[in-house]
Amino acid sequence: MRAKQNSQNLFFLLILLMIFLPLPSLAADKVVVIPLFGHGKSLKNIVTVAKANGKFSDPVAAVNSITDASKNNPYLVVIAPGVYTLTHTLVMKPWVDIAGSGENVTKLTGPISSDFENAESAIIQGASDTVISDLTIENTGGGTFSIGVYNKNISRMRLLRITAKTTGGTNNYCVESIYSSIIITDLTALASGGHQNTAVINDRSTITLTRIVATARGDSSSYNNGILNDHCSPNMVDTNATAWDGLGNCGVRNDDASPVMVQVFAKGYGGANNYGVFNQSKNCFPDIRRSTIMGTTYAVMSLDGPGVTTLSQSTLLGGSYLYGTALIKCFACDNKDKELEEDCN
Repeated sequence: MRAKQNSQNLFFLLILLMIFLPLPSLAADKVVVIPLFGHGKSLKNIVTVAKANGKFSDPVAAVNSITDASKNNPYLVVIAPGVYTLTHTLVMKPWVDIAGSGENVTKLTGPISSDFENAESAIIQGASDTVISDLTIENTGGGTFSIGVYNKNISRMRLLRITAKTTGGTNNYCVESIYSSIIITDLTALASGGHQNTAVINDRSTITLTRIVATARGDSSSYNNGILNDHCSPNMVDTNATAWDGLGNCGVRNDDASPVMVQVFAKGYGGANNYGVFNQSKNCFPDIRRSTIMGTTYAVMSLDGPGVTTLSQSTLLGGSYLYGTALIKCFACDNKDKELEEDCN
């Protein structure tokens, strides 16, 4: 497996060396390579962005230049190392992938904010049939909303090896998906500095989260969520969701949501009201397996009902609290004070 990974890394490095050598100015730097992201079509169109020797120096201009992308004619925009300051939202196009040169060396940043919770407040607006990979996205905000990646009504999008940071707005969100189908793998997200800070928002979407580190932090009057699931049932695997320092902190908040959480670490601490997992509304049926849930107020808080939170082979540090007709059931769990009980409460 390691040899295969090394060969893939070497192949990608060779591609980068080829495409960043000085080339004549063309509409797209034409190279035929094996598809990097599995669209199933030979990739013939590579557009380069670099501080020097690239076709473009501006990622927004590079994407805007593409007018003929399709399933049978996909594009890859490769961004060389450097910090690229955006003054307008980068609006992705179907069948146009974006690949940086690594999360630590390629950064898209800018103070893109507005009074609206939409793409006008985002560094990147997603599109169907696209991939974003190997870069950092940073929104330094300044307005009512500050968003890293905003997705709405799109499908078959993937985020791979991304660092996302948002700050400076009243409401700071790193990745927000609404009515969309998204796969997110290897994401590190930090939302901080506002009245409401949420690292990952899944709203009425079909989401798969794998190897996620989602952190939200604010001042003593803020409300913070590592991951917010709203009217959806995402799959969460090997995920760390933490919220701290605010008036209300939830590692994972489920509003009318029923996620499947496997090997998840969820923690709320450092503020007035701190919950590892916070469930609200009658249609909450979280399924939590082999996970650790911590909250200095309560590890699990469930309001209303008749939703049931089911935990198996998991550890609760902080106990649980029920309100209304909500239920919590544990199987082979360690509730710190009450071990191996069927009912955590």
